[in-house]
Formats: sequence, structure tokens, C-alpha cells
Amino acid sequence: MKICKLILVVLALAPIGTLVGQKVKIEDYDWYKGQVIVDDNRIPGRVAYDDRYNVVYLRPKEGDEVKTIPSHLVDTVKIFNTETKVTHVYANYPVVNKYGYEMMVMYEEIITGPVTYLKKGTFESIEQYNGNIGIMGNSSTIDLVRYYLFYNNKMEEIKKFEKQVLDIYNISRKELRQVMNRYRLEIRSPRGQARCIYHLNELVTENELVLSFNY
Repeated sequence: MKICKLILVVLALAPIGTLVGQKVKIEDYDWYKGQVIVDDNRIPGRVAYDDRYNVVYLRPKEGDEVKTIPSHLVDTVKIFNTETKVTHVYANYPVVNKYGYEMMVMYEEIITGPVTYLKKGTFESIEQYNGNIGIMGNSSTIDLVRYYLFYNNKMEEIKKFEKQVLDIYNISRKELRQVMNRYRLEIRSPRGQARCIYHLNELVTENELVLSFNY
């Protein structure tokens, strides 16, 4: 099975831009030292990942042609940003699409644990009006970043973070405030939300979403 998956990746390698229906230019992306992981096989090189199209771009060696890999064929992508000294990890998670079918989609892992905090770029369509209400002009897109919680094999986009956390961890608002006060958390920003999930995961006992507040 592992060999077959690796073969699929090799067969999927194609010149940049041929699998996304776009004229993608190499200079459009930031390239980093990284690796693509398929099962236990690591393919190092210069890597760029477009989380809007779920496509990984790989250049194994300097001067090699840039290749395109659909992200559902890989397990993990690791990218090291030499400027920020941060390693970004992208991994596949099961998601049920609008037609009811499960598919693997790659997200950036911010915090992992019983509840995982994830990040993903996306496009959102906006309509351009020509100045007259009701007369539609051209349609275009804007880049957005969305955040998600993954738990019990379920993906949930963050919309009302506090309410979602209360439901997922089965805790009261008072208990959540205790955690926030103890660790000086502010949950209106993605950074604060990620820290909140990190500390709540620490309090999870026996891999169940049951917290102990005996402190």
C-alpha cells in the first residue's frame, strides 16, 4: 500500500501549473527549504504550498524543473522559514464536502492534541457592481484565512470560538474564565485562541474531553 501511494506521487509529478487550471509562475510563490512526506518516505527540496488550491510545488534540487503534486497524495509537508525561524507543518485531514463525500484536505497545524487548531487559506468570491444596484459586473476573488477546530474526527470552522470551546470541552463559562485568567489569555485573536486550545488540551485527562479544575 505504501509503495503504491509513493508510485502515485511519482506519477502525479507534473510541470508547475498543469494541475490547477491556472498559469502559475514560479515567482508568484515564496519558496522554502522543506520536505514532502509520503508514508515514511521523505522527499527534500525547495517547497511551496498553495493552500487555496491544495497543491504542493516541489523542486528537489537547484535547477530542477518545478513539479506539482496534489496535496491529497502526500501525508505531510514541512516548510522552514529561515527569516522567522519557524517550521510550518501541513497535514491532511478528513472533510465531508457539500455533496456528502469524505475527502482529504491539507491544513496548517497550529496546535495539535485531542482538539487540534488549524489554519487554511481560501478564496471568497466577491461581485463587482458597475455602480447601479442590481446590475452585476465582473466576479473576482479575495484571499482569506480561516481557522478550524478538529476533534473526534470532525472538522469545525471557528465562528463563535467561546461557544464552540464550551461545547467541545463540555465546560462552563466560569471554568473557561478560570483557564483564561490563569494563563492570561485573550481569545479574540487567532494567537490567543491557539494558546487557549493548547492549555485546555493540557487539562484533558485520559484522552477524554473532561477537564480537571483542581488548582
